[in-house]
Amino acid sequence: MTERIPHRIKQAGLDLLGAAAAIIYALPSLAYPFARDHPVHWYIGRRLLEGEMPYASGASTKPPAVFVVHALSQALFGDHMWSIRVFDLAFVLANGVLIATFRRRRRLADGTILETPPRRPGELGAACMLVAVFHYTFFDFSDTGHPELWQAFFMLAPAWVLARAPELRPSKGAVVLAGALACTAVMFKHPAVFSGVMVGMAVVLVPLARGELKRAAADAGLYTAGVALTLALTLLPFWLTGTLGAFWELMVDFILNHYAPGETPMRGAPPWLTYDHGLFAVLTALVFLAAGFGVATAARDRGERRLGVWILLVLLVAAASVVVQRRALFSFTFTYYFVVLTPFLVLPVAWGLRRALPSSGLAQLASVLALGALAFLGGPKGTHNANWSYRAEWAGWIDIVEGTRTREEQWAFYYNSRLDSYVRQRGVARAINERKREGDTLCVDGFVPILYHLTDTRCPSRFLVGDGAYGGPPSWRVEYETMLREDPPSFYVTFSDRGSKIRQLERLGYTRHDVSDGARPYYVVMERER
Repeated sequence: MTERIPHRIKQAGLDLLGAAAAIIYALPSLAYPFARDHPVHWYIGRRLLEGEMPYASGASTKPPAVFVVHALSQALFGDHMWSIRVFDLAFVLANGVLIATFRRRRRLADGTILETPPRRPGELGAACMLVAVFHYTFFDFSDTGHPELWQAFFMLAPAWVLARAPELRPSKGAVVLAGALACTAVMFKHPAVFSGVMVGMAVVLVPLARGELKRAAADAGLYTAGVALTLALTLLPFWLTGTLGAFWELMVDFILNHYAPGETPMRGAPPWLTYDHGLFAVLTALVFLAAGFGVATAARDRGERRLGVWILLVLLVAAASVVVQRRALFSFTFTYYFVVLTPFLVLPVAWGLRRALPSSGLAQLASVLALGALAFLGGPKGTHNANWSYRAEWAGWIDIVEGTRTREEQWAFYYNSRLDSYVRQRGVARAINERKREGDTLCVDGFVPILYHLTDTRCPSRFLVGDGAYGGPPSWRVEYETMLREDPPSFYVTFSDRGSKIRQLERLGYTRHDVSDGARPYYVVMERER
């Protein structure tokens, strides 16, 4: 027994090396601040740890699993902005494991089940490194740390379950698991329903193609049972706490009857798919997918060709889940929607490498490191800051370590717009913290909920972003205006170009404090007498 341990360590050495390289590559991301949506998810996750349910404690259109992940990150690592970045890195590695083991299995005469082809030492590490390269090189601070990568893991997982089923005959438990995983993906973001439907169709169509009508019906029932069980377990806490109405209001009624994402002009190529952003990632995936098909065809390996078709299908369905969110395609604001593609682009690359270099995991890992170096040196630009690249991010942190740059200078990288800038937001938080007393509360206009984290305050309304109260049913506006009169926050942050809001707050007894840095519009902190 003890003799096997060094052998296993030796076997795992290359995989550990690849995983370690992925972790090292991700290190700068751990210092990323929150962007627009992150603090909303953080806030509701923190309230969840305090016993308050999502949608009652804070309004959001994201499904509940997002807040569970944020709550877990805070429970394990503390109330820090980097806590969710650690979880994001964990999902990078988890996706790598799925991709490395996304392969066929066959059952021998004695019942033993073997992977086909057997996984070579280094393949798992190579897959982890690939996911890290695609995730951190092609997406910036504002795009990473979002639920899209977590959603992608659970979108890929049910397809993984079916791919590994010997002779494409998943067990009853595997079918139920696939349904549960597919439903879990939807609990991160609604467009994941596309992959759930695709896997469900595969569960039924494969036995139908064999003429196994009873099995098709049984598997359909088992898959549906997995979906229903997961949905029931999700809704149960809301029912037990009497907050099912708040869940329904945000997740169903608002989305179906009031949600209006707005139109984005559709001209030219989608920004993320251009050469200086994500085009290299997409072309790399397509080249290696074609290479994988070429090798499988030359070897007359029908099983691997079928696996390649399955890989292509899951990639297309993942792409459809992005396309259906039309504003993502032609907007720099919502490029984080493309993050869901990350593992689905890495999967064909890993498969193509496996087909081209079947006998050497070391060669696969070396190829991945070479691809990563090319992407890193190519320096794809950030979609929010054209001066950003992951190479520049690394250079900045090396300068900080060497003492030639300050963290404050590094923070200048992080912005979505001139107003939505981390440096400016820290200035606003400083102005509030200088005046804040124990128990003070805060509300904000615009999408700057990061101020709740920077000031350690909470909002007396569930509408953490004041604008959100005016974008839904009329009852929301009444609810928010009532809060301002009957339970007003100690501070209210708005902007210099919102004169009507400033005058309204002044009538309610607030004093104006401008936080101006010479740029317009600038932040205005309104403070209530107390």
